[in-house]
Amino acid sequence: MLWLVSAAAFLSLLPLWLHYDIISPDGAFQYIPTARFFLEGSFLEGFARPQPLFPLLIAGVSWVTGASPELAGRLISAGAFIIAALGMFKLGELIFHDRWTALISVLFLITNRELAEDSVDCLKESLLVACILWGNFFVLKGLEEETGRRKTALFPAGLLFLLGMFIRSTALFFLGAWLLIWVFRREGCRMLRMALLVVPAVLFVILWFVNPELPLYKKSYNLGLIFNNPHTIPGILQAAGNTVVELFGTGNLFVISAGCAGFFFRKKDRYTTHLCLSALIFLAVLSAWGFTSGRYLLALIAWIYPLAAYAAVRMARSMSRPGRVASFLVVLAACVFWADKVMEGPDPNKLARKEAGLYIRELAGPDRRIITNRDRLAFYAEGTYVPLKKASDAKKSKGILAIDIEKEGGEAGKAYMEGIGKSPARVFDTIHVYLPDSVHGISAQ
Repeated sequence: MLWLVSAAAFLSLLPLWLHYDIISPDGAFQYIPTARFFLEGSFLEGFARPQPLFPLLIAGVSWVTGASPELAGRLISAGAFIIAALGMFKLGELIFHDRWTALISVLFLITNRELAEDSVDCLKESLLVACILWGNFFVLKGLEEETGRRKTALFPAGLLFLLGMFIRSTALFFLGAWLLIWVFRREGCRMLRMALLVVPAVLFVILWFVNPELPLYKKSYNLGLIFNNPHTIPGILQAAGNTVVELFGTGNLFVISAGCAGFFFRKKDRYTTHLCLSALIFLAVLSAWGFTSGRYLLALIAWIYPLAAYAAVRMARSMSRPGRVASFLVVLAACVFWADKVMEGPDPNKLARKEAGLYIRELAGPDRRIITNRDRLAFYAEGTYVPLKKASDAKKSKGILAIDIEKEGGEAGKAYMEGIGKSPARVFDTIHVYLPDSVHGISAQ
C-alpha cells in the first residue's frame, strides 16, 4: 500500500512538473540566495537568514548531486510531497483504523491544487506539511504507548516540530495545540505545566520589545506583524473572514465542507480536539496579522483531510442515497479541481522571461546590472536586478535593459528606446531585450 501511495503521489505531480515554467519569487530571492551562502561556506550568514532549513537542504542536495539550486529545491519539494502523502496514509490508518479512509485522505492531499503546484516549484510548503503530518502521527502513536515508553515514542515528534519551526512559524501552532492538551489533560500540577508553556512565550515577546531587529524575528516570526498592526474590530473581522474564505478556497470547498461535517459524525478524541485547537490558533493569529495566504494554511488543510475522508467514507457506506451522492461529489470535486490544474500549460509570458534571462546570461555573462520590470528575468540572467518603473529609469544607466511592454513602465520604456534610435537585440513574446555596445559581437542597434 505504501508503494501504491508513493506512486499515486508521484503521478499526481508529473504533469505539473512537465508544465513548470518559472521559479517563484520566494525561491529566486529568498531561498536560493540563502542556499548560496551555505554553498560558499558562509554558514553564519546563512543561518542568520529567516527559516534556514529549506535553503540548507537545497545547498546540500545541490552540492551532492551537482544540480542547480533551483532544480535541487524542486526535487526536495517533490520528495517531501511524496513523504507527506505517506504520512497522511499512516495517519488515516492510525486514527480511524480503516484503509479506505486512509486512501481517501491521501487522495484529498495529492489533488490539492495549491500544494501540488508548490511541490514542483522551489518552495517549502510540502516540506512543512510533511513535518507536521509525521509529527502529529508520532504524537498520536506515542500517546497510545505505555507510560514508560511514551517519552521515547514522542521524541521523533518533538524533532519534527522543531524542524518545522525552521521552515515556517505555523509549525508552532500545531505544537502549541498539543501542549495545551498536555496542560489541561489532568488536574495535578496544572499550574506548573501552564507556567512551562506560558513563560517561554512571554520571554519571546519581551525579547522582541527589547530588540526587534534580531534575526530570530524575521519573516513569519516578526511580532511587529501583530503589535504594530492598528487593530480595529472591523479589520479583525475582515481578516478572520478572509482566513475562512482562503481555507475553503485552497482546501477545496467540497472537501473542507466534508471535514466540517465530520465533526458531527466523529466522536471527540485527541485528533478532533487538536484539530479544533489548531484551527482556532490559526484563526486568532492570522486575524491579528490582518492578512493571509492559501500557502500559510496548507498544513492546517492537510490536517483536516483525514476527518473529511472519514465523513466521505461514512456517507458512502450509509443507507441514505443523498449521503452516497454527497460522498461521490466530494471525491469527484477533488479529482476535477486537480485535473483542471494539471491541464493548464506553462505560462508563455513566464517562459519568455526565463528565455530572455538565459539569453542575457549567455551573451553578457553573470553579475551584470539588468534594468527590467520583471525581477525573475534578472534571476535567470544571474545579474543584479535594477527595477524599471518608468521611462526615465532607462536613462539612468547604460546597462542591459529588458522591458516587458505589458507591465508598468514597459510601453514608456520601449518608446524611449525607439526615440533614441535603439532597437531590441531580441524579442521574447512581450519581453524586449536591449544590449549595450559593450557586449561583444552583438549590435545594440
